[in-house]
Amino acid sequence: MGYRSQVVMAVSPRKLGDLLTAVATNKEAFELFQQGLKEGQKGYQEDGDVLLVWGYIKWYTSFECVGVFDKFIETMIDEGHDEEYRFVRVGEEADDIFCVGDYALDIYPSTSINY
Repeated sequence: MGYRSQVVMAVSPRKLGDLLTAVATNKEAFELFQQGLKEGQKGYQEDGDVLLVWGYIKWYTSFECVGVFDKFIETMIDEGHDEEYRFVRVGEEADDIFCVGDYALDIYPSTSINY
């Protein structure tokens, strides 16, 4: 079965080319991109950007295809491009939430009580 997450990523049109270049190097990463776009949309905040959505996914950075996205995010952080992307991952545990980037700030985790 494995640990599952919900993952949402938005990338501005100015950095979409960098992401596409990164995923083009790995067939599974490109397929993961296409899967995220199928649930997401183009033109989410502005023309030329993308919203990628994955629900109930094993988002392990040890998976090479996920590592491609992780490396992209690390590069965005290292180069100070916070305004060009947004990445939010929510795991199964209450405290397993990871948010980075300032693009598309309407993407955020929320909590609720289920009973």
